Amino acid sequence: EINRTLYFFEGTELRLGGDALDVLQGANLEGDRSWVLQNTSQPARVLILEGRPIAEPVAKYGPFVMNTEQEIREAMRDYGKTQFGGWPWPKAELVHERSKNRFALYPDGKMEERELN
Repeated sequence: EINRTLYFFEGTELRLGGDALDVLQGANLEGDRSWVLQNTSQPARVLILEGRPIAEPVAKYGPFVMNTEQEIREAMRDYGKTQFGGWPWPKAELVHERSKNRFALYPDGKMEERELN
């Protein structure tokens, strides 16, 4: 079994197996089936997430995900002591100016910016 999710986050319209998806809409897809995506004349961007279930218990709290609540407590205790190796910036909160565009900095050094609406 494969879990597959598609999220349409940029563009005007996208067709998924004949059905229209609006921008900022997602769909859970059957993982063992092929799907046809049809774009309109405008560029579109999608995020596709796929994975096999791990068949293990999952415990979560905030950003921590482990197998048991005990492991969550241990991870939180470790984080409290070391912040997983420390924070390399001078302030605890890393905040960008309100006027700054959204951006992504890729490992190859390429930066992509997107204006705030």
